[in-house]
Amino acid sequence: MSDKTLGERMATVEAWVAGHEERCEERLGAIGRELRDIKTGQATMQKTAWALLLAIAAWGASQVYADLKRPDAAPATVVAVNPAPAPQPAPIAPR
Repeated sequence: MSDKTLGERMATVEAWVAGHEERCEERLGAIGRELRDIKTGQATMQKTAWALLLAIAAWGASQVYADLKRPDAAPATVVAVNPAPAPQPAPIAPR
């Protein structure tokens, strides 16, 4: 069988397990650092998106305000008005 005694085999297994645990701890630490980096990047992107949304809203408000200040400006309209009535379809003749 094996030339090693039970005690020697147990010592070999315990040494392997200890080394394995150290490697797992290192990997877990690296995974934790990567997750923190990802979360930080996501938070930064979210803040940037909110800042961009606020900047666009402020720009839109400034455009509306600038139009309100002009004395020759027509009132703002949401829908263009067509002065001509829409053509009506021809009536269907009874059979």
